[in-house]
Amino acid sequence: MWGLHVDSQKKLATRTKTTGTKPTGANPEVARLAKLSASTDPDRPEVSFKERIRPGMVVRIEPKEGHRGGVGEAKSYAMVMSDVVGLGEGVRDMKGREVAAAEGEEKGNRFLCAVVGKAPPPGAYNMHLWMQGVVTVEEMMEEVLLEYDEATRYYYMVV
Repeated sequence: MWGLHVDSQKKLATRTKTTGTKPTGANPEVARLAKLSASTDPDRPEVSFKERIRPGMVVRIEPKEGHRGGVGEAKSYAMVMSDVVGLGEGVRDMKGREVAAAEGEEKGNRFLCAVVGKAPPPGAYNMHLWMQGVVTVEEMMEEVLLEYDEATRYYYMVV
């Protein structure tokens, strides 16, 4: 799913570059996201994945010791669902704690993420969208690309 999103954003950015026109209804935020999505191009490694974090992206995480809000064990994966800033009231993580931004907290520091757990077949993963926790940018180590296999109904890591 994330791959399709990135590809569509690349197409949007390419059309903008070749025609010199902005997409219909484009605003500065959409243009910024299109540019950042296009930065997944291997020819542009200077843009860190931490600058491109958006809903649907899967990341490898290593929670800080004693961190209360993380999802998973020492080394696990999570799918970004939303920035903590901007969440409505009453949102809770999988342990029942309320998830809310601290007063004055800036966007892009903490994200509500869903657990990506191991599945029975070797190398397979499941998305546990109902199991959510807060992950900080510092705990995110790298972007991980997962591909869905319709036959097995599992996700597999793209290498």
